[in-house]
Amino acid sequence: MEAARAKVGIGGLARAAVKLGRILLISGLVISLVFLRTSHSVVVVAASISLGLGVAILLARSHSGLLAWSVYLAGFIGFAILRTFTDETSIPVQFRYVIDADRIAGLGQVPTAELQSAVRGTVLERPLNWTTTVVYLSYFILPHVVVFGTWKFQRASHLRLITAMLACYYAGLLVSLTLPTAPPWLAAEHGDIPAVSFVARDEFKSSSSIDGAGQRVAGSNEVAAMPSLHFAITMIVVLMLWGCPRWLRWLGVIYASAMAFSLTYNGSHYVVDWVAGAVLAFVVWKLSAVSWRRPKHFARGA
Repeated sequence: MEAARAKVGIGGLARAAVKLGRILLISGLVISLVFLRTSHSVVVVAASISLGLGVAILLARSHSGLLAWSVYLAGFIGFAILRTFTDETSIPVQFRYVIDADRIAGLGQVPTAELQSAVRGTVLERPLNWTTTVVYLSYFILPHVVVFGTWKFQRASHLRLITAMLACYYAGLLVSLTLPTAPPWLAAEHGDIPAVSFVARDEFKSSSSIDGAGQRVAGSNEVAAMPSLHFAITMIVVLMLWGCPRWLRWLGVIYASAMAFSLTYNGSHYVVDWVAGAVLAFVVWKLSAVSWRRPKHFARGA
């Protein structure tokens, strides 16, 4: 009896250790993909590839599942590396067209400047700064978690999701390469609009407990404001959730609303930027439905 209990105990510990190992591996992958936005050193790229393949090999149920995850991983790594070069072209940075469009949306005012001016110096300023910063930074983590979740638990949506996400990433990359556009905080420094700060970056600077890596994440690529990939990817997640239970749909809508407000308030995007991001997401999502209308072969093993 004692021997049997010991065997059960050892077996339970082994299963717990395996589960913990999987959690640590997945967490390491997500962290490495976040750092990939701040550093493209051989170590970071190698860590992302190794951890990504480790997750795929450990959890994929078939070769098609391994292929799907590998395509997403390679696509995102390529995007993260190429994105840093889009602000190093000789193409002039655009300031005015987004300001003019936002003044139309804001009835003559720039919504970002009005929002920041309204709370500056009030009791709401610091809590609002931190809340919007957390929402803003969630973009660097949540999409990878959602991709992994669909890959593991909702295979019918997985291929469409990664197709739409990668299409958004590279469409945004193309626009920022051919039409580099300054965000509100940079336009304010340029003297084109009233005083606007980049709240996420400034909050990192004011916190001694957060190092420079966080600042680099918050400030990656200064002239890729149009379209807002923050909002495009957020809307892809919301559209994917539209086929889920109602509470998940409402959660997605609330998150998208919080993201839109945060992007406007924290000085990283104009209203027109995230509207363009939403349009991009809708178009790409519709096109992805055509691409994966009959994904039987992949859906079985993804």
